[in-house]
Amino acid sequence: MADAQILAANDSGAYLLRLCGDVRLTLSTTLDDYLEAMVADPEFQTLIVDLCEAENLDSTTLGMLAKVALRVEADFHVQPDLYSCKAGISRLIRSMGFSQLFHIHEELCCAEGETSELAAQNSDEKQMHAKVLDAHRTLMSLSTENEARFKDLLNALELVQ
Repeated sequence: MADAQILAANDSGAYLLRLCGDVRLTLSTTLDDYLEAMVADPEFQTLIVDLCEAENLDSTTLGMLAKVALRVEADFHVQPDLYSCKAGISRLIRSMGFSQLFHIHEELCCAEGETSELAAQNSDEKQMHAKVLDAHRTLMSLSTENEARFKDLLNALELVQ
């Protein structure tokens, strides 16, 4: 699998987030920090998530994307766009209930612009644990299927606290 990268751009409040390679827990702090700053931007207008170069997304990453989509809808009354070019990624995001969170496009993302790679942020184990719990709780809130899928994992993680 290719190394993970998170590329981002902002053009007057129109945000582009491009996830590349095998995006996992190790980039969760980087992703979460960027998404928090994005929704705090008073100029925020829209979000496009491009997964066309993603090879894999772990459940923590999926939970963070779900969380930001819910927040964008609640705070800005906008449903983000999500582009997915690979059948496996498309099946994954649909199985998680992302159709209710994003306008899903199974085609190449046409968003242009200069992106820059987000620098990997470190976090301590306690912060990482909290992010993983929050991400999985978000996924579980989307459907009964997700609740069943992640219940045992969440219970195990809560015991470690």
